[in-house]
Amino acid sequence: MPLRMQANMSYSLSPEERLFLSLSGTDFAEKCAGMFSGNYDRLLELANLNQVSPIMYRNLQKVQGVPEHVMEGLNKAYLATFLQNVRHSQETMRIIGLPQMEGIEVIPLKGSLFSDIVLGDMGLYPTCDIDLLVHPRDLERAKSAIVGLGYSEGSTLAEEDRLQGSYHLSFSNNTYVVELHWNLVKRYFEAPPDFWWEDSALIEYEGVKLSVLSPERYLLYSIFRLFSHGFIPLRFSILVSGIVGKYGGQIDWSKFLSCAGELKMNRVSLFTLKLLHELLGVPIPQEIANRRVFGYDFLKRIVMKGLFKGVKRTRLRMAFFTILMDTPLNTLRVLFRRLLPKRSELRLRYGLSPDSKKVFFYYLLNPFFLVFRRR
Repeated sequence: MPLRMQANMSYSLSPEERLFLSLSGTDFAEKCAGMFSGNYDRLLELANLNQVSPIMYRNLQKVQGVPEHVMEGLNKAYLATFLQNVRHSQETMRIIGLPQMEGIEVIPLKGSLFSDIVLGDMGLYPTCDIDLLVHPRDLERAKSAIVGLGYSEGSTLAEEDRLQGSYHLSFSNNTYVVELHWNLVKRYFEAPPDFWWEDSALIEYEGVKLSVLSPERYLLYSIFRLFSHGFIPLRFSILVSGIVGKYGGQIDWSKFLSCAGELKMNRVSLFTLKLLHELLGVPIPQEIANRRVFGYDFLKRIVMKGLFKGVKRTRLRMAFFTILMDTPLNTLRVLFRRLLPKRSELRLRYGLSPDSKKVFFYYLLNPFFLVFRRR
């Protein structure tokens, strides 16, 4: 049975920080905000920093005595998110419904449809892109269909480098950005593209049949996305929290752990679920809650500092999270690839053209940039 517990920090949090975490959960209890007498402006600051203003607006509607300017600020964020997600949803359905897309299996990811289907409210989850997953065999056909709608590739870098060093292609029409994925993990973990299509299902959305990831694989993808962003901002945690909240009773946790093991994502999955259980009250099985993760308290402090103070040296910070690889050998492999990446990845990282001679210069400076470059 799932276990819930109130956040129990091994260090002190301010009243604003405690309420901020309570208000950022998908299953907010009004009593969490009872008798709050702290600084609401600090609460707004944290909401903006972590891009969770819309969900905080929904939750604060249940609380009495919130200053008017606070609710107005959060309401603006909610309405802006709602309107943007409606437009993104309409464009997503337009792309999927193209005659040129007939016969191409497409899975919409996160974004506006996630906010509506999983969270039940189009205004709760801010989105920037339209993310679509296709089979590698359908990549060229899907790309042609999107370009036929007036989109152009949003990068001047060589497609060959992007195919080797990334896991998606990006397209833009000056209004929307579409990211066409053929895999859902990169760099830190490896998965055969067909892995994501196993146990996929069909649902009906606005009268249209849509393919969706299985709950176990959707949760793994969301955990990877949260990890790859260094667990900030808190907005990415809503993906995980929302999936567990929506599909918790349907998730086969044994299958989930088996899939995590297949991708060598056991430790990062356990850390993420335990962390969000503690911070946001995400319900997880007792078995997972009781599992120990090496370095948990140390990494949790790093996460908390980023949530409440922001981050400057993202690459150096990310190096600490590599201890969440399943084995020390995997950690060393990831660090080695970060220090001495493939030339295609290096060109992508620093925006170099395929024939640029600067690639050798960047090889020499890359370790220095990883440690000292702030962005």
